[in-house]
Amino acid sequence: MKTSRYKALDITSTKKPQNTHLWWETVAGGLYLVDSTDNTKIYYSSDKGENWVQIDVDPSNSSGDNKSRDHKIQSAWHDWDNKIIWFVDGDNPGDDFDVWKLDYSGSESSPSVTEVGTSSGATENTVFVFDIFIFGANILAISKEFQGSHKIILWDVAAGAPSILDTNPTNATFGGMTYGLEASSSFIFYHQEVDAADTMWQFQVIGTSLSSHVGVFGGLYKLPSSRTLQGVAFDGTKLFFILEKISDGLNYLVTTIENGSEDIVRGRYDVALMLDRNIVSGGFEKAYHLTESKIYQLNTK
Repeated sequence: MKTSRYKALDITSTKKPQNTHLWWETVAGGLYLVDSTDNTKIYYSSDKGENWVQIDVDPSNSSGDNKSRDHKIQSAWHDWDNKIIWFVDGDNPGDDFDVWKLDYSGSESSPSVTEVGTSSGATENTVFVFDIFIFGANILAISKEFQGSHKIILWDVAAGAPSILDTNPTNATFGGMTYGLEASSSFIFYHQEVDAADTMWQFQVIGTSLSSHVGVFGGLYKLPSSRTLQGVAFDGTKLFFILEKISDGLNYLVTTIENGSEDIVRGRYDVALMLDRNIVSGGFEKAYHLTESKIYQLNTK
């Protein structure tokens, strides 16, 4: 990875995002973020974070304060071309999850908000929703919940109430799930089982089907607990992500390929990988050092 240093803008922001993946920059330079102190709120800045204003993301006033969501915002997908950000909310664990979208095509400071739908069918307090994404012509979401048994579920969330497209069985004890990305021919994310082998699974969404490959760093590494460290990057051939080595508790940069059959530990890196979805067209994936003023760039091979 190429390394660069960055210079501060001498702006002290009064707000910061819940994690490094829950803030978004528009082509015009505006910023949106999910507030770290209250994950039901979204703020907007037009001046690189010097000033922030809360955005009304509850037009029906169901939360009671006329601006906040009912549940915690867990993930989003920025549709740059249409100037829309798709969101999924849930309490993790909760009873269900909500899908909605923020459209800033008319105004960044006063965007429109549309409720899309709410999931159903799960046992109370078993729903964990992890990601929402656009893949091909589909708008999809991933959750883990109990519906007759413990399952990872792929949902169609484009319009109305979410509908189940495919499922995969999983353990009752859950070790977490990364954000996902679109690779060469599939949408990929990683799931950590909590079992005797600490099994790591690579999941692939192909079309509207869900498949999995076992054996990715199983038994030696696990997902970091911080969502900031659960991003996945892609250089055109290899998938990059951060895992915690079980024996020493430290973070390592690892790579694999799309079918999970080429697992390589690249070395010690305390970095947060930028999600591919948050990069402008033509840009390169980046990683940000957690404690030093360094940026790492993944160059396409």
